[in-house]
Amino acid sequence: MSLEPRISVADEKGVSAPTPLPSPAPESTPVPLPKPSQPPEVELTGLEAGERMVIYTSQVSVEVEDVDAAINEIQSIAEGLGGFVEAVSVSGGQRKSGYITIRVPQEEFYSVIRRIEGIGNVTNKEVLGKDVTEQYIDLEARLNNAKSEEERLLAILEKATEVKDILLIEKELMRVRETIERLTGQLQYLESRVAYSTISIYLEETSKPPLISDVKAVDIATTRAAIKWTTDVSSTSLVEYGTTENYGWVVSNPKLVRDHVIYLTGLEDSTKYHYRVKSTAYEKTATSSDFTFTTASEPWIKIPDVDWGSAIEGGLWGLLILAQGLIMLLIILVPLALVISPPIYYLYRRRQRKKAA
Repeated sequence: MSLEPRISVADEKGVSAPTPLPSPAPESTPVPLPKPSQPPEVELTGLEAGERMVIYTSQVSVEVEDVDAAINEIQSIAEGLGGFVEAVSVSGGQRKSGYITIRVPQEEFYSVIRRIEGIGNVTNKEVLGKDVTEQYIDLEARLNNAKSEEERLLAILEKATEVKDILLIEKELMRVRETIERLTGQLQYLESRVAYSTISIYLEETSKPPLISDVKAVDIATTRAAIKWTTDVSSTSLVEYGTTENYGWVVSNPKLVRDHVIYLTGLEDSTKYHYRVKSTAYEKTATSSDFTFTTASEPWIKIPDVDWGSAIEGGLWGLLILAQGLIMLLIILVPLALVISPPIYYLYRRRQRKKAA
């Protein structure tokens, strides 16, 4: 995929800032190879009449099959054209990504971008230009003034005879030379940025469907079964099932997992079922082949399911109620027996005496 570059040129007082590319995950680890190269030395060349000083930068996002291979290829492109690698990192995880920044000669800037586009699928590209001509001219003029001041101080120093005058002149020389070093460094930095354009490339592996494996039906009973499988990345779970290969029923779970299990209920006993599984990650869906299982048969003699816990609990409660009833009966009968027993016993003895007479 090729995108038209968007170029923005501005002076040092108003520069359009590039939109930052996504950065690698915080747990990114340095790539052993390639290592950032040392930038070449840049000597001050001065600005010729009519010449413009423009710093070119680019940020590119590319989807690739292999992040490590792409990083090595980009390094080879940069170094083959006299450039160097400024920074590189890579992060793992479910979808590997990497980040590499290169510096290339300005005259090779656009050709390098075109070659990077050929590495994979470009998802974002931005090209920016910053005109630093006025800033460079200003620094150059200040440097020339500082050098002239240094020459004047050296001439004065040669004629000085007093120690205090010599010390004051040397102190001023030190200040001027520090200014010269600072301005020279700023000019070298600008010339380096102009001579070697910066290209930052964010690399991400192309999204692929999850890899489904170890599909099986377990815990098969008369009316239920469980379908299990695994995937190489965290993904969603879905099972299509039915009595034919057209399926007809679907059970799903949107949670992202690697070890999947879906429970099927309400099945018919002694029935053959067809099923297949699906998992989705990064908007890519993988589908398994067709599998089958057969539910268990109903037994000839069906033993009722008994909740023994409830039964025991209910039995104990019944015994407690019965015991309470017996106690209440005894409380009533014992006093009654004590009341009616003497008269009954008297009548019984009287009847026995009559029979004896």
